[in-house]
Amino acid sequence: INLQGLAGAVGMTAMTFFLPSLIHYAFNMHDRSTKLEYVWVGCNFLFGVLIMLSGLYGTISDILADSMVKQCPATYVYSPHDPRDPCHVGIHKNITFL
Repeated sequence: INLQGLAGAVGMTAMTFFLPSLIHYAFNMHDRSTKLEYVWVGCNFLFGVLIMLSGLYGTISDILADSMVKQCPATYVYSPHDPRDPCHVGIHKNITFL
Protein backbone atom coordinates (compact mmCIF):
# COMPACT_ATOMS: atom_id res chain seq x y z
CA ILE A 1 0.00 0.00 0.00
CA ASN A 2 1.22 3.47 -0.80
CA LEU A 3 1.39 4.66 2.82
CA GLN A 4 3.95 7.31 1.98
CA GLY A 5 1.51 8.94 -0.42
CA LEU A 6 -1.28 8.87 2.13
CA ALA A 7 0.96 10.28 4.84
CA GLY A 8 2.17 13.01 2.50
CA ALA A 9 -1.32 13.91 1.36
CA VAL A 10 -2.53 14.40 4.91
CA GLY A 11 0.54 15.08 7.07
CA MET A 12 2.53 17.36 4.82
CA THR A 13 -0.57 19.35 3.92
CA ALA A 14 -1.35 19.75 7.61
CA MET A 15 2.16 20.94 8.41
CA THR A 16 2.25 23.32 5.45
CA PHE A 17 -1.24 24.81 5.40
CA PHE A 18 -3.55 23.74 8.24
CA LEU A 19 -1.38 24.07 11.31
CA PRO A 20 0.32 27.38 10.47
CA SER A 21 -3.05 28.91 9.57
CA LEU A 22 -4.66 27.63 12.76
CA ILE A 23 -1.73 28.73 14.91
CA HIS A 24 -1.75 32.17 13.31
CA TYR A 25 -5.51 32.39 13.84
CA ALA A 26 -5.27 31.22 17.46
CA PHE A 27 -2.36 33.39 18.59
CA ASN A 28 -2.18 36.40 16.28
CA MET A 29 -5.75 37.29 15.42
CA HIS A 30 -7.25 39.93 17.68
CA ASP A 31 -9.56 42.92 17.52
CA ARG A 32 -7.06 44.93 15.49
CA SER A 33 -6.73 42.27 12.77
CA THR A 34 -7.87 43.41 9.38
CA LYS A 35 -10.34 41.63 7.14
CA LEU A 36 -7.46 40.93 4.79
CA GLU A 37 -5.74 38.87 7.49
CA TYR A 38 -8.89 36.83 8.06
CA VAL A 39 -9.27 36.29 4.32
CA TRP A 40 -5.60 35.27 4.03
CA VAL A 41 -5.86 32.69 6.83
CA GLY A 42 -9.12 31.35 5.37
CA CYS A 43 -7.65 31.10 1.86
CA ASN A 44 -4.61 29.22 3.14
CA PHE A 45 -6.84 26.82 5.04
CA LEU A 46 -9.16 26.22 2.05
CA PHE A 47 -6.19 25.83 -0.30
CA GLY A 48 -4.78 23.22 2.09
CA VAL A 49 -8.10 21.34 2.03
CA LEU A 50 -8.05 21.38 -1.79
CA ILE A 51 -4.47 20.11 -1.93
CA MET A 52 -5.20 17.42 0.67
CA LEU A 53 -8.27 16.17 -1.20
CA SER A 54 -6.44 16.09 -4.52
CA GLY A 55 -3.52 14.24 -2.91
CA LEU A 56 -5.85 11.73 -1.30
CA TYR A 57 -7.68 11.21 -4.60
CA GLY A 58 -4.42 10.65 -6.48
CA THR A 59 -3.03 8.25 -3.90
CA ILE A 60 -6.24 6.25 -3.53
CA SER A 61 -6.64 6.00 -7.31
CA ASP A 62 -3.03 4.73 -7.57
CA ILE A 63 -3.68 2.16 -4.85
CA LEU A 64 -6.83 0.96 -6.59
CA ALA A 65 -5.08 0.84 -9.98
CA ASP A 66 -2.17 -1.14 -8.51
CA SER A 67 -4.55 -3.63 -6.91
CA MET A 68 -6.22 -4.34 -10.26
CA VAL A 69 -3.01 -4.89 -12.23
CA LYS A 70 -1.96 -8.50 -12.70
CA GLN A 71 1.13 -8.98 -10.58
CA CYS A 72 4.21 -10.73 -11.92
CA PRO A 73 3.83 -14.48 -11.25
CA ALA A 74 7.56 -15.12 -10.81
CA THR A 75 8.00 -18.53 -9.21
CA TYR A 76 11.78 -18.55 -9.39
CA VAL A 77 14.70 -16.15 -8.96
CA TYR A 78 14.16 -13.05 -11.07
CA SER A 79 16.42 -12.96 -14.13
CA PRO A 80 16.11 -9.75 -16.18
CA HIS A 81 18.10 -11.20 -19.10
CA ASP A 82 16.07 -14.40 -19.55
CA PRO A 83 13.19 -14.03 -22.06
CA ARG A 84 11.52 -17.05 -20.44
CA ASP A 85 11.13 -15.03 -17.24
CA PRO A 86 7.42 -14.09 -16.90
CA CYS A 87 8.48 -10.60 -15.80
CA HIS A 88 10.85 -10.05 -18.72
CA VAL A 89 10.11 -6.69 -20.31
CA GLY A 90 12.89 -6.56 -22.90
CA ILE A 91 16.08 -5.04 -21.52
CA HIS A 92 18.00 -2.78 -23.89
CA LYS A 93 21.03 -4.57 -25.34
CA ASN A 94 23.44 -1.69 -24.70
CA ILE A 95 22.85 -1.68 -20.94
CA THR A 96 25.38 -3.68 -18.95
CA PHE A 97 24.89 -5.00 -15.45
CA LEU A 98 27.72 -5.67 -13.02
